[in-house]
Amino acid sequence: MRVEPRLTVNSADAALAAAEAGLGVTKALSSKVMASVLAGRLVPLLLAFTPEKLPVGAIYPACPIALTNLGAFIKSAREYFNLNPAVGAVWHRRVGEQFNPW
Repeated sequence: MRVEPRLTVNSADAALAAAEAGLGVTKALSSKVMASVLAGRLVPLLLAFTPEKLPVGAIYPACPIALTNLGAFIKSAREYFNLNPAVGAVWHRRVGEQFNPW
């Protein structure tokens, strides 16, 4: 079945704003809609067809030059995923890794 959109946008934020305004449905990442769903502004549809969560990974060189920025990024990402468990993240550390931003 072909569906003709009532509105076409080029950003996820615009699509979510339109859905919250009652203009229709949209497909978006769970991390983008979590706050709106929890606040009751959006309702998930077709939950039976939700794909399995994929782990988040970070691959980086063991170069000490970028450790400060990299450590800040990884710490921020870890805090985000810890505060938003529904988004889903799996953290792995290499055995013997010297860099530890946590």
